[in-house]
Formats: sequence, structure tokens, C-alpha cells
Amino acid sequence: MKPTTGNFLMAKVYFCKFTDKKTNNVFYKFGHTRKSDVLERFDPKYDPRYGEFEIKALCSIRGDVKWCIQIEELFKSLFPKNIWLEEYLGDDRSWNNLSGITEIVSLSSSDYERILQTFYKVKSLQDHVNEV
Repeated sequence: MKPTTGNFLMAKVYFCKFTDKKTNNVFYKFGHTRKSDVLERFDPKYDPRYGEFEIKALCSIRGDVKWCIQIEELFKSLFPKNIWLEEYLGDDRSWNNLSGITEIVSLSSSDYERILQTFYKVKSLQDHVNEV
């Protein structure tokens, strides 16, 4: 059963770090999921290729699914996809049709910090709205 609050379908918007187990290259992903545990979204049972990465959820915010999609789209517009895994990881593995591949980015340390700070500010605002 999908989590709901009143008439709203609940989800999470998230920011995750992916480290390739073979090359140690790092990239980041924005997204949203209806899973209560963000990392469940990347379970290799859905796609075995997720098992090739160490995945860490850096931040997630619970909210109405439509709101989560809007926040994801905002981050994607500010930080558009700037890598292609085949080139970035430098090997012959195929990443075609990997779910969420359009939301991946390589980030400078300053962009990484800015994104985390922004996520935490949005989370704080969302928490405040939920308290009211």
C-alpha cells in the first residue's frame, strides 16, 4: 500500500551519491520515489546494475508526490545531466535504460555543498509546514 496523508500520495525527493565499485568514480543523482526507504529504490532486484555501485542517500525530504516531482525538476534544471556513464566510467559496461540515468551529475565540491545546503533548507521549511 502506498503511503498517504489525507488525499495526498506521499513520496520522497532525494539526493544520492553513487560510487562505482570498479573505478571508484563518483556521481550524484536527484530523484523522487514512493518508497519509504530511498535506498530500496536502488535494490539490485529491480536492476542488477545497481549492485555495481555503493549508493548513499545524502538527503531526502518527504512530501506529496507532486511536490517531490517539482523539487526534483528544480534541481535537474539547476544542475542538468553532465555525464554519460559509458564515457565517465571508462569501460564497456552498458547503461542503456538504467532507470534514473537522466538525473545524474558530476559535481564540483562547491556545487555539492550548495546542493546539500539547499536540500537542508527545503527540508527545514517542509518540516516547519508539517508542524503547522
